[in-house]
Amino acid sequence: MGIRKIDNKYLDDIFSLYELEGWTSYTKEKESLKRMLEKSSTIGFFQNDILIGILRFLTDGEHLLYIQDLIVKKENRRQKIATQLINNLLENYSNIRNINLITDSGSLEANKFYQKIGFTNLTNLNLNGYYYIGN
Repeated sequence: MGIRKIDNKYLDDIFSLYELEGWTSYTKEKESLKRMLEKSSTIGFFQNDILIGILRFLTDGEHLLYIQDLIVKKENRRQKIATQLINNLLENYSNIRNINLITDSGSLEANKFYQKIGFTNLTNLNLNGYYYIGN
């Protein structure tokens, strides 16, 4: 059991996690998923050498860290795996002051989780977030 950095060696396992959770925009083209993983960083949570959770992020290593994906297999939820993944990331990047993520406003479970572990909604900080929808 534990957390470690993962790469494309785990492509099939990562692909399966996205599929299981219905994140189909990631699974339309496996080569695209592979390129995405090469250009970002991912840590995984393993139980008996089986990948059961991932956290994918982007960072400049100095000022900004963006959490893109946090997935834990449904049957392994409520075991503090997501919390451990987040805490591991925050410990390893404790020098970074600007840590961001986006989640669906309608996902009460996700919003409750992020608030519980210390994230603040931007509106509570008198900040607005903007999203560009390109082609």
